[in-house]
Amino acid sequence: MPIANVRAALSAGAAPSFNDLQVLSNPLGLWLMDETSGAEFVDSGSVGQNGDWSASYPPGLGTATVFGLPAAEFIRDGGGRFDYGTLPLTGLTGSMAGASGVATWEWLYRQDNNAYAASYIWKHDTGTVATFYIQNTGQIVAKMYDATNAAYHMDATTGTGEIVVGTDYHIVATYDLSAPRFEIWVNGVSVSVATTATASHEVRTSTGQASMGATTASATNGQEGAMSSVALYPAVLSDATIADHYAALS
Repeated sequence: MPIANVRAALSAGAAPSFNDLQVLSNPLGLWLMDETSGAEFVDSGSVGQNGDWSASYPPGLGTATVFGLPAAEFIRDGGGRFDYGTLPLTGLTGSMAGASGVATWEWLYRQDNNAYAASYIWKHDTGTVATFYIQNTGQIVAKMYDATNAAYHMDATTGTGEIVVGTDYHIVATYDLSAPRFEIWVNGVSVSVATTATASHEVRTSTGQASMGATTASATNGQEGAMSSVALYPAVLSDATIADHYAALS
């Protein structure tokens, strides 16, 4: 989905789709999760970092949708372990890193089972990094986590019941570390803002991996549900842009 192709379609009078708007917002990474076979999530963003999934715990492909868009389905298998995928971070940090780092994460999500402790959307295990997950209470949590020292430096947290099982959601998390400001958006509306952090809240450049769906093939922390159109932007998307993205889903 090259940006030139999207612009050509729009100039011909086509109405922009949600994925069109994602491309026009210049993502570093964009994983549509629309694969029906293979062994990796293809990155349609500017960096081209494809992610793979666990051969032992692969997600369901070609069977789920969120807002009508193809989605990967993460489940708990018969052995009590969760599906998960990993993404290499090489080339994905860019303006995210450093004490004045900025970024926006965006994804489509539907939770199908809230019996487990946390459903991870994005979890890094190296350095000080952003982590997003959904509690079994329906609470969305965005944290700046220092994996080296096992400490949380900043977090934005919604109230419980923000996510209801069986419902499609458009979720956005933005951060600006120079402010500092961490914000969570659900279906085009800001639902949580954090503006305080400890002194050590710099995002370190990392060439390690991050996981989606679960931190590992964990028996306790994972996701039962569907995920689609995961995007990483090297900027804080504006309120109007976030609202426009959500409006394109309806």
